[in-house]
Amino acid sequence: MVKYTLVIRLMVIIVAILALSLIYVSYAQQKPEIINAAGTSIVYSPGIPVWNPFSPGNLISNAYTWSGLASLSIYTGNLWPILAKNWSIQVFPNGSGILIVYLRRGFYWFNGSATMPFTAWDVYAENYIGIKAFGWYSPFMQAQYANDEVRVLDNYTIEFYFPKWSPIEWMLVLTTPISTPWPVWKPIVEKLQSLTPSEATKYAVNITKFVAPYWALAPYYVSSISNSFIKYSLEPPNLLSKWLEVFPFADWYYYDSSSEMKLVGGTAQALATIIANEATWAWVFFSPKQLSEIPSSWGIIYVPDTGWGMSLNPNVYPFNLPQVRQALECYLVNRTATGAAWGLSMMPPEPEQIPSGLPVIDSYPQSIRSMFFNCTYNTSKAAELLESVGMYEKNGQWYLPNGSLLTVSVLGPSGWANVLYVGIVAANEWSAFGIPTEVTSDEVGLYLSMLNSGSYEAAVTFGSMIYGYLTIWNWLNNPWWAFGAFNPNGVYPFA
Repeated sequence: MVKYTLVIRLMVIIVAILALSLIYVSYAQQKPEIINAAGTSIVYSPGIPVWNPFSPGNLISNAYTWSGLASLSIYTGNLWPILAKNWSIQVFPNGSGILIVYLRRGFYWFNGSATMPFTAWDVYAENYIGIKAFGWYSPFMQAQYANDEVRVLDNYTIEFYFPKWSPIEWMLVLTTPISTPWPVWKPIVEKLQSLTPSEATKYAVNITKFVAPYWALAPYYVSSISNSFIKYSLEPPNLLSKWLEVFPFADWYYYDSSSEMKLVGGTAQALATIIANEATWAWVFFSPKQLSEIPSSWGIIYVPDTGWGMSLNPNVYPFNLPQVRQALECYLVNRTATGAAWGLSMMPPEPEQIPSGLPVIDSYPQSIRSMFFNCTYNTSKAAELLESVGMYEKNGQWYLPNGSLLTVSVLGPSGWANVLYVGIVAANEWSAFGIPTEVTSDEVGLYLSMLNSGSYEAAVTFGSMIYGYLTIWNWLNNPWWAFGAFNPNGVYPFA
């Protein structure tokens, strides 16, 4: 039986990123098409639960057509409202707490032909099933209290009650993609409501086998699927316009609205497409040998903040300050060195911090491009940012405004040597700058528990975020560990 606990859900994302090879290819046509090629682990046949978020064999991690209530910006520590309009938090003296989420109106689920409105009941179905049958958010929420822990207050307001409050766990609630439409999953929810926690655990096997119909809740939807590819298309203009309220910098805004993405299997196919000069844009994770086969005319760029990196706790002073986060994570980390620590000597990261996909940066108006900043190793810029929030340097050490020495304690998982080494490289650079930094390692279960409870200042984490799965969707900021290349013979704006 598969339980989507913190460990398993984290590992699902790790496997999805490390085992799959990703490429975006835009063919030289009047209306650009983007192809996203993944590895051979994609298997599809009718009658299997590929659109079931609770099934271990689903395609949820490969079909980016679901949105969360919010998403996290790693450079500011702020949450970007997506399906949620806003939220409120109340923590009580007994250690419990309540998160109330107010949803945006006007979004619709779409399956290529039909629509149905998005409401709080969809959020309820996703989370109730996760809590009651799969132990989501444990121990801060528990299956025996599920009927009280998630409550719909009205069609656009939902309440989450945490018997044990965590300063981090509510972020996981907000950033989990909503892929469970209420009308489809209502019978399963009602069945779970009648079961004891132990009965619900046993019934979870039945849930993983449920063949749910496909519904998208995002700017893109799956327009066709086979055992070799998944084809994405933009939603119709009347639905897409609502998403532009959430993603004002969205890449499709600057292109023909009929742009499409296609997910196909195998890096060999991707490489063949590039060598045949049929592509205008590619986004892929290739081996060093495959990289060497790419035509020299292609310009190669690299993507930042991917794989394992450093995460600063946004609830702990002074790491909650955007200036401090940018100084430490952007300007005081030699990304080439940390990449090499992971074994990426041939793949140094791109130094530009971007709020949208790389293929479209040059087509943005200057008013938007002016907001980008380069994450190059720059101690002067880091010092300027720290001084802007009242910190100061004395005798080679940095101090907080109250005169205390600025130090950092970095948490890491024991036994994962290459992961820890990434954190050690970054810690050495911070220490050399005058911010004493210590890296400690703990057993993986304890490490994840400390992340889960927010009991850390900094941590070596997947995706350089609080959790590996707190990602910003690829139409806002695509943080995958990959390389991108432009074909100089392609269509605008790549040519």
